[in-house]
Amino acid sequence: EKISAGADMEYSAVQDWMLLLFVVANFAVAALGARIGDRGHGTEVWFASLRKPPGFPSEALFTPVWSAIAIVTGVAGWLLWMQNLAADTTLPAAQTALVLYGFALGFNALWQGVSIGMRRLGRGLAWGWLTWGTITLTGLYAAAAGGWVWVWLVPYWLWTGYGLTLNYSLWHLNQPAAPAADSPAPEAPPSAD
Repeated sequence: EKISAGADMEYSAVQDWMLLLFVVANFAVAALGARIGDRGHGTEVWFASLRKPPGFPSEALFTPVWSAIAIVTGVAGWLLWMQNLAADTTLPAAQTALVLYGFALGFNALWQGVSIGMRRLGRGLAWGWLTWGTITLTGLYAAAAGGWVWVWLVPYWLWTGYGLTLNYSLWHLNQPAAPAADSPAPEAPPSAD
């Protein structure tokens, strides 16, 4: 059964299922990112051993915040999809925003997997910047397509920016110490990151 959802658009139960799909996809992508690299007790010990900046948030904060962000971001993806269904929206901006949204989710999974799972904070930082930049472009294209869909991306953009500052702090604080000028060079170069 279809009901009216606005002047130019009809609403159906399919949209409900698509909303659920977009929200679940956000959680699934996060779960995928958590599977990249060497996860488990060793990763927990490694992460706990890192020097952290003052005021570094506890792990108890990350799960509920990321869960809320995943729900809001899922709604944003669904709204981008709906924007592409609207009869008057054949704008390349709306289509580009939806494609960029998908890339942002993928980059986010890689950021998490590389920086934590593979224990490469510096390389993870590069993926984080790519994620943040892609979210920025997604929001700009969504705004260019018209409407307020881009507002639903703001929490994701802000939290990712905050995550970038944390990632940078961890990377910066945990750089290996440079050898003294009078000490011999190491036999094998340290891991480049």
